Amino acid sequence: IVTEAPPAQIELEGRTFNLPRPLRRYVSKTGDWSRLLGKVWQAPVDLGPIGKANFIYMEKGGSVPEHTHRGNELTLVVNGEFSDGIAHYDSGDFITMNGENTHTPGSEAEDGCLVFTIVDQPLHFTSGIARLLNPFSHLFF
Repeated sequence: IVTEAPPAQIELEGRTFNLPRPLRRYVSKTGDWSRLLGKVWQAPVDLGPIGKANFIYMEKGGSVPEHTHRGNELTLVVNGEFSDGIAHYDSGDFITMNGENTHTPGSEAEDGCLVFTIVDQPLHFTSGIARLLNPFSHLFF
């Protein structure tokens, strides 16, 4: 029996991203893209009983407001690069964050940055007007 391989790509606004093999199984479980804030896009991924994930794309100049975590965040840089005030990350990097970390992810890369991220608790925004989003952060992240 020959089975068809799952799609190896996802698309956003005409841009196509090749996915590493372990993420291909989630293409069919990925919802529609929506613009979160400015130059940041999100597509939810249904992991079933094991949790909630998102593909997040930051266009050049896009960033997620400064935040920390009430739980854990696991992130794989799928394509591109970004910095967060702690370090600089590139395609293939795997990052873990928790409540001890406060960061502001943003991309200045010409082609932006696509990440796959899993959080077990909503983000907690720590500065500026973004703090007003805290009661609703579970709806986005």
